[in-house]
Amino acid sequence: MKTTFNLRLPGELCSKIEKEAQKNRLSINQYILYTLTKTIAYSEALEILNAKLSNVPDMAVEEILSKIPERKPLKGDKI
Repeated sequence: MKTTFNLRLPGELCSKIEKEAQKNRLSINQYILYTLTKTIAYSEALEILNAKLSNVPDMAVEEILSKIPERKPLKGDKI
């Protein structure tokens, strides 16, 4: 089902959206649809992961994390 949705955006944001759409060779509509879909999917996945992790005892999480070998951060990953 397609629905028309009118949205008022600041001019600067419109310019950025247009630039990103051109960079990705997409129409503005396709770019906005792609970006919204990706953001919602990420949010839903995070909710599911948080729900699953809430059932895991803290000790089990610590045990799993302790098995990850220590290594230096990649270039650009330092805070």
